[in-house]
Amino acid sequence: MNFNINTAIAYPLDGYNSPHQRFTYQRKEYPQLVNLEEKLAEIYKAQKVLIVNSGMEAFTTLLDYYLDNGDTIIINRNLYAEAQLWLRAIKRYDIIMADFHDLDALKKLVQTAKPKLLHLDCPSMKQEWYNIKEIANIAHEYGAKLSVDNSIVSFYYYNPILDGADFVPESYSKYVCGHGDTMAGALIFKDAPAPKNGVATVDFFEWRGRCVNPLQVYNIERGIETLGVRLQKSTDTAKYIHKMLLDKKIHHLYAGTAANIVIPCENPLKTMEKFVNTKMFTPLSAYGATFSIITPSRRADSYQDDMNYIRLSFGMEDKMALASAVKAALGLN
Repeated sequence: MNFNINTAIAYPLDGYNSPHQRFTYQRKEYPQLVNLEEKLAEIYKAQKVLIVNSGMEAFTTLLDYYLDNGDTIIINRNLYAEAQLWLRAIKRYDIIMADFHDLDALKKLVQTAKPKLLHLDCPSMKQEWYNIKEIANIAHEYGAKLSVDNSIVSFYYYNPILDGADFVPESYSKYVCGHGDTMAGALIFKDAPAPKNGVATVDFFEWRGRCVNPLQVYNIERGIETLGVRLQKSTDTAKYIHKMLLDKKIHHLYAGTAANIVIPCENPLKTMEKFVNTKMFTPLSAYGATFSIITPSRRADSYQDDMNYIRLSFGMEDKMALASAVKAALGLN
């Protein structure tokens, strides 16, 4: 077998002008990854999509890319727990917690605090929707950028870019991959990301260590192909059980679409056991899978609004069987 040095080095010998120059090293860019990112950019109507290892990796990548030490970030009061805890743990930024429903108060706060970034979940973990168009207008009026995490419903049901968000960190471990076998996420840029401190963006993201292997890329591609079918079925189940709970006058929270229903309760762990005993729900801190999941409230210390709850995520099982399981777990007739 003859060894050809031209195939053994990262860059072709004809230099950086080669059409193959972008495919240099699997941690940075390789054909499958680039093709998927370009496909997703078309879906989001965005300039750039960066595939990463998880939704939290997308969020922390955004922080490293866009913020500098000492910058101010305004976050929603019911932000995803781990995002709040990470911001507190690293202590790099001036963090202000606000109610993003109160737009007048938010505008005054942005005007005086002069944040560089606003960040929230929409819908929130409490299934609340926000007026992203108005929040984006407020942010942009005072020179800030807006980041919106849409993981609770995925890009299939809501794309914040279309409402004016500048960044969207989304977890693909949930609905997009959908089988509980893949950790992945994406950071979406409405506009093309500029170099960071003089470093090209592709190098900045590579040096940070965002590593996505071809198997993850394949699983994301697979998930996109079946996302609509899976979400339509789980949404149909969630809406059916939502109506049932309304009829039974059981207080609960539902965003109106996708698979998650949140039920406030006094003892989340005890309530979770009742759902597990029905054999229809798997206890996991997750959602959006093909199988149904029960999650008790976690890290209550990270939320300004104190609430004990369980979260139900409905999968692909028969909706009547799932409804019967919910009734049995809650002691309903």
